[in-house]
Amino acid sequence: MLTIYATVAEAFDPQEIELLTELAADLAYGILALRTRDRSIRTEAALRESEERYRQLVEMLPDTILIHQQNQIEYINPAGVQLLGLKSPNFSPTLRIPDGGAGAFKGRQLSEIVHPLTIPIFPGHPWAHHQTPPSSQKSPTFQEQTLQRIDGTEINIEIASIPFNYHFSRSGDALGSSPIESRQGAANAAGASEGAWLTIARDITLRRVAQRDLEEHRASLEELVQLRTQEKTKLIESLQTEIQRSQSAEAALMRVTQAVESTSDAICMTDLEGTATYQNPAFRELFGLEIEELNQNGGLEALFADPTAGRRILDTVIGRETSWSGEIQMRGLRRPDGGKLLQPLTCWLRADPVKDQSGVTVGACFLHADITQLKQAQATLRESEERLRTLIDALPDIVCFKDSSGRWEIANQAMLEVFGLVGIDYRCHTDLELADLLEPQKRAMYAKAFQKSEKTDARAWKRHAPSHGEEVIPNAEGKARTFDVIKIPLFYPDNTSKGLVVIGHDITDRAAAEEAMRRMASIVETSEDAIIGKSSDGTIRTWNAGAQRIYGYTASEVIGRSISILALPQRAREVPQLLERIRQGSSIHHYETVHQRQDGRKIHVSLTMSPIKDGRGRISGASTIARDITDLQRIEAALERL
Repeated sequence: MLTIYATVAEAFDPQEIELLTELAADLAYGILALRTRDRSIRTEAALRESEERYRQLVEMLPDTILIHQQNQIEYINPAGVQLLGLKSPNFSPTLRIPDGGAGAFKGRQLSEIVHPLTIPIFPGHPWAHHQTPPSSQKSPTFQEQTLQRIDGTEINIEIASIPFNYHFSRSGDALGSSPIESRQGAANAAGASEGAWLTIARDITLRRVAQRDLEEHRASLEELVQLRTQEKTKLIESLQTEIQRSQSAEAALMRVTQAVESTSDAICMTDLEGTATYQNPAFRELFGLEIEELNQNGGLEALFADPTAGRRILDTVIGRETSWSGEIQMRGLRRPDGGKLLQPLTCWLRADPVKDQSGVTVGACFLHADITQLKQAQATLRESEERLRTLIDALPDIVCFKDSSGRWEIANQAMLEVFGLVGIDYRCHTDLELADLLEPQKRAMYAKAFQKSEKTDARAWKRHAPSHGEEVIPNAEGKARTFDVIKIPLFYPDNTSKGLVVIGHDITDRAAAEEAMRRMASIVETSEDAIIGKSSDGTIRTWNAGAQRIYGYTASEVIGRSISILALPQRAREVPQLLERIRQGSSIHHYETVHQRQDGRKIHVSLTMSPIKDGRGRISGASTIARDITDLQRIEAALERL
């Protein structure tokens, strides 16, 4: 704002004031223009400095930077000149490199410096593979290509191109590269490119050569390692053979002794006379005898519960030079007080002749595995299995155990009877295989049942969880029976299939009863009469639509309340009296009384009441059928008046 002051009032006339006002406006505009120009000069200087640093950085890069638009070069850095071989002595004589360096290529055609066969790898050229810039591409994706220079030489390169917008001054000098929308401030001082491409490339020829050399050296090295490994293996085998030849029988016996010292099996070695020459700690622990005591008490033969059996085994092994193995009874551990030996042990005995280096038998080796507890466990298991089998056979439900392939392993008597398999060896057969074992008549009858069983088995395996459903199986007379079947898949810790348990309960009668109950419920629900179920103390348990229509109460309003809500106050004693007669087992037929609706209106009803009994025959409640006879009473009263 420009302000002019005068020492006296009305010192200026209107024309002078108008002239001064215009002068003030011109001065203000000039000052503002000078300030704006100064700010613009500082901004342009900073921008030129930034662009110069950016240009120096790009020109120092070892990678090729090429900006081109519509087959015309806008910029190429020195690394690009070198990559394209423009400094090669074999360069085309039609294109001379000016003294201006890489910058002198601005404005030239791309086809002047790139071999025609290489042109398609540069986008934007009419021969290029990609003409339309991909709008979604945010960063360059490098691809390996072969670049053929003008002089015909080929090099391997990695190249990537992306759409590129850049600004240039009115004089044609590049200002820098950035998205156009972020450089709106320079819009009035510079122009902007459209359809330009930024191409980045690097020479990977040496890297490819190094990779090929590395692969060749690796192959040679692997071949050499394999050759050395084979030589080493042969050397080791030769040494092992030499060691085996140089070993004596005594050394071999010592190695065996060291190997068996820590085993849990009892091992004893004898000479040809049956005299013990070695025993391991497990043998001493099992039989309680040192080697001297063993020989003093008759040798190994004396440890057999049946000494004659021991002599036969010794003759077989030493005399006939034949191995022997089998289950045998041995004498157990001696008591610490020197008393008699404990009860016999059950052992698995393996006896083999011992030969020296020349193959001559010099003794025998006896290996005793104590299986006493194992035999006891097996006996216990058999007893448990027998009890389980007895229990399963006694069950009225069908029970079957199958393996992971669906083959039957165990089936109770009920299962065999249901499928007609009594007297047939069902084990290790699938459902469909069992169907083929039946007589033609039975096969046709049970075919569908077996087929559905296999399908439901597969469903249980697939779900990895128990499967529950109903299956229809015909009986011996051909009548369909419905079974509620549960199939439980079993798995090993590694989640592989182990087996399948099938349990089925015959629900044919229950299903028929449920169907009868559903029909009865339908009849009750659609009846015009009120049908009310209540406990023995008069608490309402069921309430049909007829009751709602007659009394006006909905089921949710009365269930759980006393039936006395329907009685008139002056007839309050009537309800307990009727319930008492029901509890005594009596039925009440066509008992006429007066009840009260929800809206307070009195109605005449005819009641029929019967006791409800549970499964044991005990009275647990009462059933009431109420019929509205109010209109009938009115008609009868009208007839009497006539």
